[in-house]
Formats: sequence, C-alpha cells, structure tokens
Amino acid sequence: MDFNFPEAAPREWRRLGSLLNQAGYSTPVAKELMRVANSPDEILSNSGRFSLFYLDRLSKIKNPAAVLAVLFMLSGRLASPDLDVLDPELLDDLWRLQLIERVAGSPDLVRGTVSIVELNGLYFLSDCLFENIGYDLEISLRADSCMPPHASSLQLLRLLHKGENASSSFLDVGCGSGFQSIAFASDYDVVYGFDPSARCVGFARINALVNGCRGEYSVNTWESFEPASPYGHIAFNTPDWPTAFLFINDGLSKLLANTGVAQISLVCEVTADEGSFESVLEHRIRNKDQWRINVHERAGSPFSLSREHIERGQVPDGSVLVDDPAQSQAFFRGLNQRDVIQVVDATLAIQHR
Repeated sequence: MDFNFPEAAPREWRRLGSLLNQAGYSTPVAKELMRVANSPDEILSNSGRFSLFYLDRLSKIKNPAAVLAVLFMLSGRLASPDLDVLDPELLDDLWRLQLIERVAGSPDLVRGTVSIVELNGLYFLSDCLFENIGYDLEISLRADSCMPPHASSLQLLRLLHKGENASSSFLDVGCGSGFQSIAFASDYDVVYGFDPSARCVGFARINALVNGCRGEYSVNTWESFEPASPYGHIAFNTPDWPTAFLFINDGLSKLLANTGVAQISLVCEVTADEGSFESVLEHRIRNKDQWRINVHERAGSPFSLSREHIERGQVPDGSVLVDDPAQSQAFFRGLNQRDVIQVVDATLAIQHR
C-alpha cells in the first residue's frame, strides 16, 4: 500500500477538508462510536491498539464518520457497498485524489492509502504506518514515511505557547506533516517549515491546503537552511537527543530572533556519570551563558523511564520504548551496558539572554 501524490488543484484539497467536516469525521466522534473512555490524544497516540480492539465494532456502524474512521484512522478494509453512505462528492474526491483503492486480489474490498486524522477541527494526511488485514496488523513503514500525529508531537503541541510579546513568525523545524505549524501557528504572519524528506514536505503542503493554512514548506535541513530573517518562534520535535544538542549548539543562534523563543522536544538518556538531566544540559550545551533555558520534564511520559523502573527492569504501563514485552530484557540490558540510570522526556524553552 502506497500513496503517490496526484496532480490536483489546490481547491480540490481545500474542498476535501470541508467535505470531511460535513461528514462529521472527527476523533471525538470516533471515540463515541467506539464507546471508549480514552481521550482523543490517547486514541491518536496509539491508533494501532484501537484498531486491533475496536475495528470490528466500528465496521458494523453504517454512517459516514464510522466509515471514514475505519479507512483513515484505524487503517481497516471495508466492502465497497459500505462506502455508499458517503456523500457522492466526497466519495468521488477520495477516488480522484487516490486516497482510497481496491485491495489487490479482493476487488470487493476498499482501503485507505493514507492516514487522515482530525484534531481540533483540522485534518492531517500522512502515511499509513499499518494496515488491519482482519486478523492482525501489517506494518507498512517505508524509509521516508511521513508519521501521523503521535504521542511526542501531541505532547509538544500542548506545550507550545505564545509569549505576551509574541513575534509574528513561526518556524517548524523537521516539520514532518506540518502538524505543529498548522495546528498551532496558522495565525502567525509568517509560517514556514522544512524537512529533509521530500515526502514529508509533500504531505505538509497538502495539509496546509486542506486546512486553509498559509504555511510554506521546503526540503531542507537546519544545517543548510538560510532564513531571510530570524524567527520569533521555533518548534522542533527532535528525532533524537544528539540532534537536539547539535541544533542548539550549531543552528539555533542563526535561526532565532533576539526576542524569540525556541521550544525543543527531546528524549535523553542520563548516565550514572552525568547523574542528572541538569548535568547533561550543563555538559552538552556550549555557550550556556548565551541562553536562558526553562526545562519542562514530562514525568510519566510514554517515552520516559524513572530510575526506579530501570533498577527494577520494569517497563511502565503505556510505555512506547519497547514494542514487544519479549524485547524488554534486551532493552534493559542495553541500558545497563550504557550505564543509563534514567530516560528523560523534556521540552526546552530557549531564549537569548
């Protein structure tokens, strides 16, 4: 299963967002239809689990929101006649924009070629990370997959804030699907994002059109990106902690305006020699006197591990650090070999002094 970007006029993508809204497709509606107590954030953060347990229940409900949730949130398959509950204009757009396709070998079944999730009235297209084939999940990752909104991106979004004298420019570093810039900064005068993946940038541009956002996106890296002028607000959900510190040390000063703020998310291992996350920052950030840094640690995050959990060799409930419980012994063995005593999930808010 793959999605190839079709040639389409911008108005077609804008119309798609409007038609999805008219169909009543949203994460809170899907939550009610599945009859679960979990929050929309929890559903978006662990859509594979909800697909395994609730796809059958949702597949039996014949209304537009349920059909769309099966195809695009839970990545399931439906019989062709089930799509007849959709507005004909929406159904026509789904086919024409290549967002649905017939299953090879089972032409009576239809599946989505992308993930489409809703948050706060906005819609985000990205690659499907899995497909529910009826009895199991088939993982469908590719090297340059564009991730749907997930736990770490949602956590960063909830922490983004505008200061009292907020600048009017926003930079989304490693923008992925454009989630942060579209969900948070659509009212800024200048909204820009870049990503080294051309596929991610393609999705970000589509999502900006779908949601009527003025954001611009390009294929680039922070090392080579040259801003026309520094940005007043920067967000970066970093892929790993070495990248985070490289960016702070070598890239932030040229990108951040003198009165601006950068909010940088990272998951960082703390070794016994370092002793604490504060010590990690002290040793890994150069020119510390240049910056004022506020640290927000997310204790209990699915990406964090306390000292007690590591000492016990215990993966806490809800953790996403280990995909399979059978891998937990090897995971903790690796931590012990690296002398890791804690795994911290944090967002740094950084400003010039």
